[in-house]
Amino acid sequence: MNTERDPGREQETTPAAPRSTMGREEAPRPRPRQTKQRQLISRMLENQSRFRTAQQLHADLRAAGDSASLATVYRVLQSLAEHGEVDTWRTPGGELAFRHCSPTHHHHLICYRCGRTVEIDAGPAEQWASRVAAENGFIHAEHQVEVYGLCPQCAAEIGEGH
Repeated sequence: MNTERDPGREQETTPAAPRSTMGREEAPRPRPRQTKQRQLISRMLENQSRFRTAQQLHADLRAAGDSASLATVYRVLQSLAEHGEVDTWRTPGGELAFRHCSPTHHHHLICYRCGRTVEIDAGPAEQWASRVAAENGFIHAEHQVEVYGLCPQCAAEIGEGH
């Protein structure tokens, strides 16, 4: 299932569900205040098909004429991630990047040149991870799968075909 995020789709805001951490349930966290900066940053992420770093989002805010300090951007992004409202990805350069994604479990196909991201079905990876964990006696196994390549546009720009 290849589904790019629909930038026009509104996401529901529901109370944070209990999160699982290595097989232990955490109590739901109270929903943070909906500040102007939180709404701006969340809205900017909703309209992206790429993961964005705090510095990139800060520059986007400034370019749009909105103000928020870089520290505020970092704080808001951390809160969004803690509440499961955004996915995170560590860039090849080591920076943490953020993206609004679908609420169902999925993995990402990421262009290593431009960062374009497509959500992909988690099914096959789920089956493999469960089997490998069971074969080795592990329980409560978790995993993260990111697949990298060149998107069609970047491949065309550098003259490589399929």
